Amino acid sequence: MTARQNSEIRFTGLAISPGVVLARVCLFKQHRHNTMPSYEVSGTGIDREKARLCRALEIVIERLENLTTTVTDRIGPAEAGIFVAQKMMLQDKVLCDEMNAAIDEGFNAERALTQTLDGYESQLAQLDDEYIKERASDLGELKRRLLDVLCNSNPSFQCSADSKCRRGNERIVVTEELTPSIAMEIEGNGLLGFVTERGGKTSHAAILARALGIPAISGIADIHNQIPCGTEILLNGNTG
Repeated sequence: MTARQNSEIRFTGLAISPGVVLARVCLFKQHRHNTMPSYEVSGTGIDREKARLCRALEIVIERLENLTTTVTDRIGPAEAGIFVAQKMMLQDKVLCDEMNAAIDEGFNAERALTQTLDGYESQLAQLDDEYIKERASDLGELKRRLLDVLCNSNPSFQCSADSKCRRGNERIVVTEELTPSIAMEIEGNGLLGFVTERGGKTSHAAILARALGIPAISGIADIHNQIPCGTEILLNGNTG
């Protein structure tokens, strides 16, 4: 799959979207909230954190609505339903009440939403139904989106500070997990393929990748740390 110093290294994963492509790699940094702020709040601080969370929800819902429109226009309403479903999750009163209840207990907004969504994500991931297990990734994506707003951070490519970084344009993107948002937002840059550590054939992201005609492979452990940016790889989405 990759040549390094005249030697070939071959990885085998799960084929989730067909097609064959030869291109160089861009590494996408996904887990960017390892140092998430966590602090206790009380008094007026509780109302302030609830207001921050409410504003983050509004912003993410608006972004999901924009993605829904984009996907409807470019692919179709069925695929756009992925983002409609995510928006509905964020509008669920029970979920919002749980996050606010965590703030009432003295947690800041970041910690409150992480604790709540991690709990639901863990429950789904433990179920035997593969389709339902894949829905856990939607919760993980929503958590990252909310934290991006609260922490004023954005997903980025590992070498984005380098002036020569192509930011996915005419590249194969390697990341930990393919999410629907990544599939759509990077695809606009001329993305040629995906290689990920996690994600199954029934994941929303895999469905979008197939609809967009982007070859993709998943299930290669620690692949994000095994291939340097700029490495030329041959990706076979037909065989994995």
